[in-house]
Amino acid sequence: MGESMRAYAGQQTALLLGRLSVAVNRAARDADAASIHDLRVAMRRLSRCLRVFAPLYPDGSWKKMRRRIASLLAAAGAVRDCDIALELVARAGVSRRNAMVTQLAAQRRKAGRDLLLEIRRWKSRDYPRQWRSRLEL
Repeated sequence: MGESMRAYAGQQTALLLGRLSVAVNRAARDADAASIHDLRVAMRRLSRCLRVFAPLYPDGSWKKMRRRIASLLAAAGAVRDCDIALELVARAGVSRRNAMVTQLAAQRRKAGRDLLLEIRRWKSRDYPRQWRSRLEL
């Protein structure tokens, strides 16, 4: 593949890494349903980009990144699942005092704490900066 394609892949990857960094920071600050959703979207897009442009990156450099993204994506997914379940039971008119709602809220809090731990780990290791270097962006 030509240099123009390599440049395009690098540009797109850098853009998506930047968006992921913004989403991680917002989720760390707000941890609300919208920021968690945006974080998941940013991770999925970057992961897909890494997969699509894999032949253009240095050998195997993208594989570990996708595993790291998958770990954070799983933590964010657990929170998002709880948010959706809580929204559905609220729409159904289930009382906030209902045992199911109380249990879901407790699961959401735990998932939120787990996600924040993962985000702190992510930020302390500054993965986007490491990845830019590894991908030669």
